[in-house]
Amino acid sequence: MVLRKLSGKDILDCSDAEFRGSFSRLVTIKNAGSSERVVKFIQPIDKDDDAKDPLCSGSGEFVRGSIQLLGAATCASVKVAGKDFPIGECKLPPGDNGISFPMMYVPFNYQSPALGQDPPQDKAEFSFEYGAAKPFAIALSGRTIPDVRDVLSVSKVNNGVVSPKEVKNKGSLKLAVEKVADLPFTQKLVLKNSGTDTWEEVHFEFVGGTAFSAVPPTENRLPPSDGSQVGKMEFDLTLNPGAQTVVNDTLSIHMVKVGSRTADNPNGIEARITLNVVGTVGVPKLTGDVYLQFDFLTALIDHSIIDEPLETIDYRKQPELAPEPLKLLLTDTDDPAVQNVALETNVVDVLDPGLSLADRVKVLRVFTSRASVGIDGQRLGSGDGSDRCREPATLLALYHSGDCSYFYHNILASEPGLYDSETGQFTLPGILLRMQNPYHADILGKWPASNPSGNPDYLMDASLSITFTTHLLDRRSIVEGGREVVLVPDGRVSETELVMKDKRLGQECQEGYFDDVQPWFRCYLSTGDRYMQGYEATLRAGQTKYYDVVLVGATQFQPGGPDTNNPDLPWFLGDSGGSRMYIAIQGRLYKPD
Repeated sequence: MVLRKLSGKDILDCSDAEFRGSFSRLVTIKNAGSSERVVKFIQPIDKDDDAKDPLCSGSGEFVRGSIQLLGAATCASVKVAGKDFPIGECKLPPGDNGISFPMMYVPFNYQSPALGQDPPQDKAEFSFEYGAAKPFAIALSGRTIPDVRDVLSVSKVNNGVVSPKEVKNKGSLKLAVEKVADLPFTQKLVLKNSGTDTWEEVHFEFVGGTAFSAVPPTENRLPPSDGSQVGKMEFDLTLNPGAQTVVNDTLSIHMVKVGSRTADNPNGIEARITLNVVGTVGVPKLTGDVYLQFDFLTALIDHSIIDEPLETIDYRKQPELAPEPLKLLLTDTDDPAVQNVALETNVVDVLDPGLSLADRVKVLRVFTSRASVGIDGQRLGSGDGSDRCREPATLLALYHSGDCSYFYHNILASEPGLYDSETGQFTLPGILLRMQNPYHADILGKWPASNPSGNPDYLMDASLSITFTTHLLDRRSIVEGGREVVLVPDGRVSETELVMKDKRLGQECQEGYFDDVQPWFRCYLSTGDRYMQGYEATLRAGQTKYYDVVLVGATQFQPGGPDTNNPDLPWFLGDSGGSRMYIAIQGRLYKPD
């Protein structure tokens, strides 16, 4: 589980189940006797009296889950929302009949251990009556330890030199082989430990198949950091993809803390990091002129009036409406894996009277139902599509009921970016993004309809500072390619505001959104919905040209709205100092033919 500091004390971060360290074990009760038994039980009872950490909730740290019936077993039940749920009074005939339920450990505090010791255990008891003189009792115990994944990383070893680039938990490790004749290809790697614990029994698990394999060294032991140098353990990762040119897999590296196996805890304390591993064969390196084609854009404007994230159409399904790709120039640096990126802007003035309707609809834009009135004369609401209104012939007129309203996006400029071919990380910093909504209906009587002949005209036009990056957006800046890269150029957006949990995130994401499944805003969030999560430039399987990529960014509008000195900004964007906006852009990097 994850800790945070409060007044100098380590406390448990219960803001998300994964960070809290929750897990479960399945318990099955069967009747081994010769006659029917009636089993009665309640929730487990904590046997230690420890206080909750401030961020945590719950009446006990051990919780019994819902009951599943096996065979001819029956249980009393309670009806909730039209469904019957078994409760803890069950009849178990003898034989292969029984009940199963998860027993969950949900810690609500962290107790610091004495120097050199493990944290103390939490204890509880689960007991049930079954018609005997004494109940059947099961002792429960669990131990919370700090999350050590951030102190573990993997780096490549080339010609005996350890690369300073580290791949941490949930990062991507990429192997590139120039020729098929070089297969199987073995990359020497080093597992690094910057923590104070010693680990052993290191082993590797691959989810997807046999294209990758790894073997631990004979001395299977990862030493701790001595304060000046990290602990290291070298191992080999082998790529042998057969006839495939692009393979992807998930590598889990497991290890056990030295000395943690005891009679009470025979499994010991285990640490695990998970990496995405990608292998390519005969694929040219991205360099020179490269294009970035937008496939989908989604944005969350953090204001109470907006119920769901805003989204573009899926341009993969309607390529005739896709905006023109951005042109990038990649040039070499002193580091052979890192390239500078220069952006060539393609600005389109949506208010240019000479702009054709066919060209205007190809500008990157997001439909805004709240600012549209449908063909039937009814105001549209969240979730309504642009099929309920018509494409306006011009944006230079008083808003006309029945027409659609859009947020248009233009990238005006960018600072030099970075692309790391070894990790696939891609960043375009210091972007000046122009966001316009020049044609819209009245918004709840608080932002009048656009009217080019009025004063003010309410033709929304806002400039925003933003960085688009594939990195996890959990900090203001990073060091990459030998220089500091600012990930949040607007100083009003704090690191606290980068936490996305509990915001209006929209629908659940489905697997396969890079292929042909409709993506949603939630697709672009880290585990637990905490941060915006980019996706490194990764060659698509079966392709030698297109690299999937997701760029994320956060920014904030200036104060504004009616009765302010910035009346052309909608009140729901400009009040309370300006609403924050979070953007994710899914696209493809590719070399021109």
